[in-house]
Amino acid sequence: MYTGKWKGAIDVAVKTMKPGTMSVEKFLEEAEVMKKLRHERLVTLYAVCTQEEPIYIVTELMPGGSLLALLRRQTKRRQNMAINVIIDMAAQVSGFSIILITSSAIAEKQRVSSACLSKLAN
Repeated sequence: MYTGKWKGAIDVAVKTMKPGTMSVEKFLEEAEVMKKLRHERLVTLYAVCTQEEPIYIVTELMPGGSLLALLRRQTKRRQNMAINVIIDMAAQVSGFSIILITSSAIAEKQRVSSACLSKLAN
């Protein structure tokens, strides 16, 4: 991962798609969904660079790293997290899941509606 500035002002993370982790098509589908999701508690996707491989994604920089990195640091240090912190994290992850499910359902409904409208127009 690299860090940089988006439009000279916003700290961003620049990551490459690791070869063999998923197909380019699947990755681009997920990036398309991420572009549409906007929420104060979700990492913002700014750009996807696909002209040539490796593919790069530009996202909001999380100064403390990812949730996975935080949990790994805690485990490595053999530190226990306070139960209220764990409960808060679980609640936030659940909330994000609801946002994703709702967004996916809305997107699917829009695709179906668009397909129906195009059939009616023909």
